[in-house]
Formats: sequence, structure tokens, C-alpha cells
Amino acid sequence: MEKKKQFEFLNTLRFVAVIWIVFAHFNYQCFSNYYNENILGNYLYNNSSWLYYIFYGITGKYAVSMMCIISGWLVAKKFYRKAVDFGKFLFSRYIRLMLPAFVTCTIYTIIRLIMGTKISLSAYLNGTLWLGNNGINSHLEYIIDFFLGNVFIALLTYLFSNRKYFSLLYIPFMILLYYMDKIWILSTVIGGFTYHLCEYIKEKKLYKSWYLVFIIPLIWWLPRGEEIKKIYLRDSIASSLILITIYCIPKLQLFFNWNKLKNLKKISYSLFVTHGLVNSLFSGYIVLFFRNNNIINNPYIVEIIVFLIVLLIDLIIASIIYYLTEDKLYNWINNFLAKRINNYNIELIKEGEENEK
Repeated sequence: MEKKKQFEFLNTLRFVAVIWIVFAHFNYQCFSNYYNENILGNYLYNNSSWLYYIFYGITGKYAVSMMCIISGWLVAKKFYRKAVDFGKFLFSRYIRLMLPAFVTCTIYTIIRLIMGTKISLSAYLNGTLWLGNNGINSHLEYIIDFFLGNVFIALLTYLFSNRKYFSLLYIPFMILLYYMDKIWILSTVIGGFTYHLCEYIKEKKLYKSWYLVFIIPLIWWLPRGEEIKKIYLRDSIASSLILITIYCIPKLQLFFNWNKLKNLKKISYSLFVTHGLVNSLFSGYIVLFFRNNNIINNPYIVEIIVFLIVLLIDLIIASIIYYLTEDKLYNWINNFLAKRINNYNIELIKEGEENEK
């Protein structure tokens, strides 16, 4: 496999996780407000349904944990045994995570102001520059934890990666984060630790062991359900084991590549960022239209149809945000700063040469 395609399965896992988050939020925060019956409550989470035994406890938080694990894994990979500018990474990572959220939250704030909601300047700045501080968009409260977890992993590998068994340094910090209730920072850090486990497996040549495929169903049946700290930790460990299992079996990696969805998968993060705005502005009106006009009597069919409509709107808006922020604006900022830094270095060299003369 080409190097760029080697870990395409990670993008697939992230895309699936985001789609699940979008559906879970639509189901409980929108559709349930207008219908007494919904797919998750009546089929997937109801112990009288056979589907319960497959999907019980698979909440949106499970999908968030998978996003955290992937994020931490990629940062650990970026820094492992490589010379990386930590300061540059810190800035670029913040910009990469915050640009789509900043633009989306700004648009959402303007719309809410037009609709008559009072939002102070300080609330706006807190809700767009350091997400999680207030309720500008509650769907984005985890992003700052992604960032802080990424910073921790980068710093740890930057300082100690040359030391033998340095990955064991993760363990005391993970325990500390758990007792501090910083569960999503912890989940991201577990992602970094997962990468080092993958490297160990690769070095020991265990990655071609087909028997590991049986780990996945065992992981799926680990205790889960109620949304509490212990279950969130369980979700993170399960997500880590799923990633390790797919990593260990190259044919599974190929199966999860889903290359035909490559263009959709690249907007996963922007989809995660924008889905709350779409849910607030469009979903309720569309569900209400179907209910008031009695277009379809079956609520489950209504939910599926409306969700697909909402998802399409989500994908269109996410594509626009991706193009403007993750692609164009992010690259422009990086190129602009690179030129400035390069010009500054050239000036320093000239000054040094003149002083030598």
C-alpha cells in the first residue's frame, strides 16, 4: 500500500463516528421532540428488541471516544522519532481545529442575534476562541479537549521520545486525567498510547495474526450503557482495541479503506463542527412539516427520510466550511506565516554577514 493510503481506514472510522454522532443528536435533540417513538429508543436501546443485543449502549459518546483515539493516534505518529517544530505544531493544530469552529460559531451567533437572542461580546469570544466555555454551540464542547490532548501527546513525545520505554510515561498521566474527570483529554491521550502499542506490535511482527479479528466481537460485548465516567473510559479502551485490531490485519485495513468515499471522508471534521448549527436551524422545521402534513404515518420511516434530508444539508454546508477553512484559509495562513518567518530569517542572516564584515 502507498504510504498515504496506508492509514485511510482511520478516515473511515472517523467518518462513521461523525455520522453516528449526527444521527444520535438528530434522534434525541430533534426528532424525539415531535414524535413519541424513535429508532434508537424503540429498537436499538429497547431490551425487548433483538437489535438491543447488538447496539445496546452505543451512544454518541462512543463515537466521540473513537474520534479522540484517532486524533491522539495521528499526533503520536507525527512526532514519534521525528524532529518536529513543537511551537509550529502548537499553532497549526490550534488553527486547524478552531478555524472551522470559529467560522461556524460566528455564523450561528449572527443568526441567533438576528432572531433576537442576546449574546455578549465576551460570550462570543469565549465560545469561538476557546470552545467549551459556554453555550454558543454545545455540540463543540469536546474540541478544546482534542486540542489539549494533542498538545500533551506532542509535548511528551517531543521531550522524551529518545528514551527507552518512554511510552510508559503515558500511564501515570492517564490515571491522573481519569481522577481529574478530564475524560476526553484522557481519551485523546489513550489514542497516543495506542499508537505506541501499534508500533510495538509491528516491531514484534504480530500484525499479521488473523486470530486477532476475534477481538472485535469481544470488545463489542464489553459492559456499556449508562453515560458515566467509567463507561466513557470503557468506550475509549474499546475504540483503542478496535483500532489496534484493524491495524494488525492488513486485509482489514483494505476492507475499511472505502476509497470511493474519499471526498466525503475528508470533510468529517467540518461535518462534526457544523451539524449542531444545521440541527438547530433546519431539522425541527423539516420534522414538523412531515408531522403536520401527515405525509407518512410510520414515524420510523419519517425519521429515516428526514435524517437523510438533514444529512444532505449537513454535507453541503460542511463541504463549504471545509473548502473555506480547512483547505483555503488554513493553507493561506500557513503560507503567509512561512513567508514572514523565511523573510525574517533571511534578514537575520544578512545582519550577521554585515556584522562579520
